[in-house]
This record gives sequence, structure tokens and C-alpha cells, in this order.
Amino acid sequence: MIYLYYGTSEFQMQREFQKNLKTLQIESINISRYNYEMDSSKDILEDANSSSLFAPFKAIVVENATLFSSITSKKEEDVFLFSSYFENPNPSCHLFFFLNREKLDERKKIVKMIKKIGIVKEFNGKENLLFTIKNLFQEYQIEDSTISFLKEIVGENLYILEQEIEKIKLYKIGDKQVTKEDVEKIACRNIEFDDFSFLDAIIYKEKEKALLLYQEMLKRNQEPIKIIIMLANKIRLMYQVKELNRKGYTEKQIAEHLNAHPYTVKLSLQTGKKYDSDLLLKYLKELSDIDIQMKSGKTDKNTALELFILKM
Repeated sequence: MIYLYYGTSEFQMQREFQKNLKTLQIESINISRYNYEMDSSKDILEDANSSSLFAPFKAIVVENATLFSSITSKKEEDVFLFSSYFENPNPSCHLFFFLNREKLDERKKIVKMIKKIGIVKEFNGKENLLFTIKNLFQEYQIEDSTISFLKEIVGENLYILEQEIEKIKLYKIGDKQVTKEDVEKIACRNIEFDDFSFLDAIIYKEKEKALLLYQEMLKRNQEPIKIIIMLANKIRLMYQVKELNRKGYTEKQIAEHLNAHPYTVKLSLQTGKKYDSDLLLKYLKELSDIDIQMKSGKTDKNTALELFILKM
């Protein structure tokens, strides 16, 4: 079955999605996730046409499904690939598209097609935030001022709030009394994070911001070694793109040469203009040394990157 969930309420969409997974008896091991604008359509559909090794059914989630909106950076041939799949979908795969936009582009043939063969649901409802949070804290005692503090820490995205509330409830399952101190200790702060913002903080020696971002990543159970690798890969790509562009390569040629997604190359090129190549190489060498020290047990993995940030 093919599903399209669209609208401004991510919380409602995720609630519906989780309800469907429970009904379909699909566990997390049988769920694959993609981003339509970032991932190859061929890769998504190759996965959709394959069967699960662990269960009769599997689910594929495609976020940012702009092929159903008026704005997309994908080529028309990618839309054709999905249209072809819709004509003969894999019966053992449940394909879920998510689009965080208020409306679909009703003029598109693919929109008309999915409405005909799939399940399309709109999620533009407005939630009473205070009432919903109190309802999520069922059987727990929490003051309105603590809820306000929780919103200040986490933000007002109900999907994220629900995740943080579940963590707090598990922590306080003993006495079921939730205080501001509990929220401060358990909830992850809503920091706008991406690879480049972390890199910016390091490159510009904004130590406090870099440390805060790093601590939030650890709080989200990201492994320090993986963070090191992620950061090094991002710096390496930025350096390669910067040097190839200096030699006269176009964005398209760089993407083909590095076998990278054109959007990633574009973003790396835009961001790389702010950095000196020698500095990028310097940080690459230092991160490589930290990676070796971590894996050999010569340094504590939880503090090595902190020391790198502090020494900048």
C-alpha cells in the first residue's frame, strides 16, 4: 500500500504513522528512511521493490516528498520512476510519503495518481498545546509553570515534545512527580542543528556553542567516534569541492567526479567559501589523530572532542 501524509502538523502525521505500523505489525528493524530531495529515487525504489529478510512486510518512509508539491529540485524523470512504481507496487512493501506543506499541487498527474491508488491524508489541524501536553503526562503530576519551562527548553513541535515527555516519564516512573529540575536534567534542548552549524562553531572558534551542540549530540546518544567521522567527512568534502572549484570544475562536474549528490556539492561549495583550505586540512589532521587515539584507547572517547574544541 502507498500512503501520502501532508500538512503542517508533524505530530498528527507521526501519530497516524505509528498507529499504522502497529496495525500492520511492522517493527523498526523493517523500516527504511529516505529524504526525497537528498536521496536517489532509484535507490528508494530499488529498496521498495525488494522484500524484507525478517518479516512478510516492511515499510519505507520518504520524508520531504516534494514531488507532490509545486516546488521540487528533482528532474521529471524521477517523477516518472515513481509513477511507474505506482502502477505495479510491491505488495510486501508499505510506502509512506511525508510532506510538511499545507497543500498538494493538484495539477500534477502524480498527485491525481496517488489519490487514485493510495491513501492520502491531510494533517493541518491545530492542537491545543497545553491540553495535549497535560494529556501526554497522564497519571503524572506536573505544574503549568513546569510545562511552560518544558516548552521553552524543547520548543512547540509536538512530535519532539512527545519523545522528550516519554523520556521524562520513564525517569520519574517511581513517584510520578515532574519538576523543573527533572525537565532540565532529562529533556534535550531544541537547538537548530546541522553538520554545518557544528562545523561553523568549530571553525569560528565559538567554543561555547560548539560544546553545547556536542553535548546535545551526546544526549541524543550519538557515538563520539561517529561524530568525529561525520565532522571529518564534511570537512574533507568541503576541501575537495573547494579545490576542484578553484581548478575550474563546475558543480555538475564536481558531483560526477566525487560521486556526490549535486545538492550536497552545492551546499559544500557555498559554505566552503568562508573557510581557508589550510585551516580545513589542519582540522582534518587533528580529527584523524583523535580518531586513532580513541580507537586505540589512548584517550577517553567522551572528552577527546571536547579537548579539541577547547584547544581551538
